[in-house]
This record gives sequence, structure tokens and C-alpha cells, in this order.
Amino acid sequence: MHRITLVFVLAFVVGLVPALADIGVTWSTGGAYIDNIGNNVGAYNGILYDTLTLTGQSGSLSFPPGSQFVQIAEMDFSANLNCWVGTVCPNVAGTVSQDITVNGLTQSLALSSLWSATIGASDTLTLYGGDTVIFDLGSGHNLDVTPLGYAFAPNPGGDEAGKLYAKFVVTPEPGAILLLVTMLACVAGARKLRLV
Repeated sequence: MHRITLVFVLAFVVGLVPALADIGVTWSTGGAYIDNIGNNVGAYNGILYDTLTLTGQSGSLSFPPGSQFVQIAEMDFSANLNCWVGTVCPNVAGTVSQDITVNGLTQSLALSSLWSATIGASDTLTLYGGDTVIFDLGSGHNLDVTPLGYAFAPNPGGDEAGKLYAKFVVTPEPGAILLLVTMLACVAGARKLRLV
């Protein structure tokens, strides 16, 4: 009789913790355009160089336990006349922001960036991984989205393409994990009492 009760209690406890299989997520990212990166010349052919363009992406995912790496943007780094020879073109640090929407909720991803130029040679742009944003998926799960970094190759002038990725991880909400641990401890304690 006690074994049957223990089995029902254990089944109840496991049923309280949401399963990680078959969690559907729809997502999309917005675009972004940044110009005037490292510019001390003014407009050249009507454009304030250097520029960075992010073109948003979208998709649907189904998550088993674990994580997925997802392309969140197509990028174009365009370098051209933006700093005179004989002048100081200092490294320029900044932030690249892009909105991300998951299951109808929108947050902003932010990556720090560093631009530098070697006059007469090339411009470089590096995006560093950003902070994780967390989406509540309901049913006891969160989606953690962490943008990854990207370094463009030295650009002597023209357009250079790149792809920006993020790591998507579905995790149980902390409350669900605490509930599971507490219930398992109670079941173990009840079993220990029964054995004594």
C-alpha cells in the first residue's frame, strides 16, 4: 500500500515540473542602421561612412532540452572615406542595439562595439557578445537569448557581409526547480521514516 502511495506522490511531483520537450517559440529581430562610425570628414557621396546595417531575421523553433544557435541578423559593414590622412582617427567604442520579439514580447539586445582605422590600409569593426535577455514563455519555462560577438575582417573599402548569431536556451523557471527539489526531499523523507 505504501509503495502505491509513493508512486502516486512521485508521479504528482514529476507532473508539477514542466517537461522541456516540444516548447514552441516564434521569434523575429528588427533591423538597425548605424552611420558616421569614426568619421571626421563629413559626408562622402551623401553618406557618413563607415556604416553598419543589420537586417532582421525571423523563424520558429521547437525546443527539446538544451540550446540552439540561431542567426538573428544579416550584416553589412561598409567602409569608405571617413578620416583624413594626417589626422588622428581614434578607436571608437559604441553600442549596437537590435530589438528581438519572442512569442509577441519585445526586448532589446545590445552589443558593445569597437571600430578602428589604419589610414591608407583598412577599417576594422568588432562586435562583442551582449548581455542575456530573458523571456517568460509561461508554463514554467524561460527562454534565455544571448547575442554572440562577431569580428569583421579588415575592410580596405567597400562592403563586407557577416552573420550575427545568438544562443537560445530554454530553462525551467527557478520556482519550478525549487518545487521539484522540495517535493523530492519530502518523498525521500517520507520513505526514510517508513523504513525506520
